[in-house]
Amino acid sequence: MDTFSLPGRNALVTGASSGIGASLARLLADTGVRVYLAARREQRLQLLATEIRSRGGLAEVIPSDLSIPGERENLYERASALGQIDILVNNAGLGWYCYYQDMDWNLANELIQVNVTAAAQMTRLCLPEMLQRNQGHIVNISSMVGSMPAQGVVLYSASKAFLDAFSTSLHRELHGGGVFCSLVCPGPVETEFYEMAAGRPGGRVVPAKHFAVSAERVARQILNV
Repeated sequence: MDTFSLPGRNALVTGASSGIGASLARLLADTGVRVYLAARREQRLQLLATEIRSRGGLAEVIPSDLSIPGERENLYERASALGQIDILVNNAGLGWYCYYQDMDWNLANELIQVNVTAAAQMTRLCLPEMLQRNQGHIVNISSMVGSMPAQGVVLYSASKAFLDAFSTSLHRELHGGGVFCSLVCPGPVETEFYEMAAGRPGGRVVPAKHFAVSAERVARQILNV
């Protein structure tokens, strides 16, 4: 994310209550970026914001449930009211591991809304002003399973495949200007993802956890530090 100087910028990070989102928010704040923390769990966000502020950083909390269409516009408006969005990190996502025929449709639809629709809509909301300023960066957090689909993660793999194609196409559209789109495709990462996936109706434990790397390691790779 070294396409422009980071200090003084504003970054909206979705899924910031834990994992890659929280780690990246900390690192961005350490570089002088004011972070807008968005996720469902407000208490987690408040604790993270307090931690960031105790280290001399700037953080704002915007509780949001991106599975609800109207919440996406609300998040964009609330974040924009605090200051222009220079960096958008589409990190929010949910997973589920088991056979697709056993997946409850309400859960399937929620996964699509968060992993696919929210990322596309948040990008569409933030992009025009970035293009008007000819400056900005969109970072989409995908997964290696987007290009290596596997059994047990049928819909999750498909959602990440969408994000891969979406990001690559947008990167090409933006080529040559001051607005950038980056795609991050990590393998297994040490987060709450596995426990939460298993805790959803009919879900099982994702075996890939045994090979996971730390969320901070992934966040540092994103910042190239």
